[in-house]
Amino acid sequence: LIRIDRLTAWFGLTPAEGLLAEALSKGATLADHAANRNVSINAQRFLLKSVFRKVGVSSQSQLVARLSALP
Repeated sequence: LIRIDRLTAWFGLTPAEGLLAEALSKGATLADHAANRNVSINAQRFLLKSVFRKVGVSSQSQLVARLSALP
């Protein structure tokens, strides 16, 4: 599993973005993560757009694939 501090360093993610990326890479849904963090799903969607931009992908499946390919 990828540590959040590595994600933040490699891609310039904020800690919240790193948590989201890690959760999605572990198989969580956006709704699951929003519920666990006690925030709205719309807030997580907004955060996810920023993650996509920083990682250079355009979908959750591309994000998971990209993170899975990391050392």
